[in-house]
Amino acid sequence: APRAGCAGPRAFSRRFAGRARAVDPRPHQVLTGPDGTAYEGGAFQLDLKFPTEYPFKPPKIKFETKVYHPNIKTDTGEICNDVLVSNWSPTLNVRYVYTTLHELLKSPNVDHPLEPEIAQEFASDRATFDKKAKEMVDKHAR
Repeated sequence: APRAGCAGPRAFSRRFAGRARAVDPRPHQVLTGPDGTAYEGGAFQLDLKFPTEYPFKPPKIKFETKVYHPNIKTDTGEICNDVLVSNWSPTLNVRYVYTTLHELLKSPNVDHPLEPEIAQEFASDRATFDKKAKEMVDKHAR
């Protein structure tokens, strides 16, 4: 919860969004890799864009740090739109976004991948997948 006198994400987006976008149109956030995964120890830069309809629509998110993952486009950082949209409601916030992305890193959805070859590798050769994912973390997320 925000400290007294501090605006939470919704209040911020309503009252200051125009000014904030003028100063920094692309706010960057960092997501840490989940423990016990190939992403452990990584710091992944995210680009969050809050639509004018926020909190009724979720923010648009993409990974700016390259990630080797079935549900994240390696070249663009785009994530599957359904990850946030399908369960979004106005009561959710940025903490929900981070929790969802953290879970996505821990448990890829190989049934609906954006990178089918990586999903196939995850399903059939987990050791090779983990090695490649860790190599990309070491190269891009440290």
